[in-house]
Amino acid sequence: MPASYVATMNSLEEISDSLGAFRERLRVAQESERLHVGAVVQKLEARYRQRRDELA
Repeated sequence: MPASYVATMNSLEEISDSLGAFRERLRVAQESERLHVGAVVQKLEARYRQRRDELA
């Protein structure tokens, strides 16, 4: 999932669903995939916090 896609996510539900899926992927990821999947999880977490703050 490219960073530009994460930045376009606006629905907290959509972000939360993707975050859950990528956390699970990180849990089962092979060592070679962990860095990439972990980076996506961090971007999704940051986007979730940003949108939650914007909607507050």
